[in-house]
Amino acid sequence: MNNIKFFPLVIGAIFLLSYASCKKEDENKTDNILVIQQNKEKGEAYLRDKSKEENVKTDPSGLLYRELEASKGAKPGPKDTVFFHYDGYILSGKQFISDSSRSAMEDVNEAFHIGLRHMNEGSKYRLYVPYYLMYGSSSKIFVNRTEKGNDTIKVLEYSALYYDIKLDSITFVE
Repeated sequence: MNNIKFFPLVIGAIFLLSYASCKKEDENKTDNILVIQQNKEKGEAYLRDKSKEENVKTDPSGLLYRELEASKGAKPGPKDTVFFHYDGYILSGKQFISDSSRSAMEDVNEAFHIGLRHMNEGSKYRLYVPYYLMYGSSSKIFVNRTEKGNDTIKVLEYSALYYDIKLDSITFVE
């Protein structure tokens, strides 16, 4: 019988804890939305500034690119196979990926497909990539293995990025 007296108190406590938890969750969502919005605006400002720099060209897609090492080699076509190396960076300059790829042009991501079409075999470019040509509204976690251990880097939603990309060779498809 005494347990019945405490029942409303227990229900009240559960309700208050649930309410407090939901309120905290809503605050976290609001904070995340603000961080994402600021990240998007920061990327757009970065690309706007880069577009005004000397020797930076703009593709109609919004991709910006700068030639770092010139070459007189041929350019890849939309169905050719390319071998290239790339290093990816977040805007702070921190590297999040370094990799090589041998891929058919139709299989590379949109930013690389556009950038590689401007490049000559043997050249090296820096691609300044708007969020919508890479990860868009998704975030992505990268783990780089270093001598000191693993370095985890999160690429936030709506991140502008830049890549140094070297087009090593092309296998032409007729």
